Amino acid sequence: MDTIQYTLQVTQAEGFGKETLFTILDGLEKDTRPLSDAARAALAADKGADALLPWNTGYCLAGETDKLQDPYFPFEKAPGVWAASFAALGINYQQSTMNLDLCDRQGKYSNGFCHWPIAPYTKSDGTWVPAQVGWIHRLCV
Repeated sequence: MDTIQYTLQVTQAEGFGKETLFTILDGLEKDTRPLSDAARAALAADKGADALLPWNTGYCLAGETDKLQDPYFPFEKAPGVWAASFAALGINYQQSTMNLDLCDRQGKYSNGFCHWPIAPYTKSDGTWVPAQVGWIHRLCV
């Protein structure tokens, strides 16, 4: 996207030009820089300098967030809450196969993702095709 197109899109969406937007953003960055610098220094002191690398920061911060949320969202209730949420949305997993791997262990890839090799659907002849779901999550400890 070129500068003119970006300026037009900002003006249309925000009601002011690119210069005003960057003035606002520069002020925000300046005002929050000391807090950000202190937070980054504390993270590096706690988890090591590699925690400041862009691909590590989110993971290193998430563990603390998960621990703080545990009293409000206990792990042992997660599968039931998850199922109730989908049921309330009218999502039907009747006869579906689900592979849940929710336990942390040495060597497990530190990521959480869900994949649906087969999504549940009803064929045009009315035959139900159940889902095959894989849910893999690494707990932050």
